[in-house]
Amino acid sequence: MLACSVKLSVAFVAVAAVLAAGDPFAGTWKLNLAKSKFHPGPPPKSRVRKHEPQGAGMRTTTEGIDAEGKPELIWSVVTLDGKDFAIHGAPNYNAAALTLIDAYTWQGVLKRDGKQVGAVKLVVSGDGKVLTLTGHGTDAKGRPFHNVSIYEKQ
Repeated sequence: MLACSVKLSVAFVAVAAVLAAGDPFAGTWKLNLAKSKFHPGPPPKSRVRKHEPQGAGMRTTTEGIDAEGKPELIWSVVTLDGKDFAIHGAPNYNAAALTLIDAYTWQGVLKRDGKQVGAVKLVVSGDGKVLTLTGHGTDAKGRPFHNVSIYEKQ
C-alpha cells in the first residue's frame, strides 16, 4: 500500500513540475493555411489564437478573417473538467465540453443548443511549437465537416 502511495506521489510531482514549467497550450498561435485542411472548405483567410490562463481555466480568443473576408472573433474560457462551457462567436456551435488527456492533449465534444454536433482534439507537439486542432461534425446548416488546423507558436 505504501509503495502505491509513493508511486502516486511521484506521478503527481512529475505532473506538477510539467505544469509549473508552463502550460504548453498558453501563448499565441498563428494558423498555417498551407499545412491545414478544411473539408468541405473554403478555409478562413487568416486566424490567430491566443490562449491565456484564467482562473482554473484557459481563455481562448480566435481572431481572423473568415472565408468570405469578414472579421471573426471567437472566444471562450475553456475548462478541462468534461463540463460544458460557452463558446461565443462561433458560427457552428455555442458550447463545448473538454477533458485533459495529458499535458499536451485536450479532447472533447462540440455542442449547438445543448446537442452534440461534433468532436475536437487539440494536440501540442512535444517541442511546443505546433498546435494541431482536429475537428469534425456537422455545421449549422447540417453539412458534415472535417478540419485539421495547423497552428504555429508565435
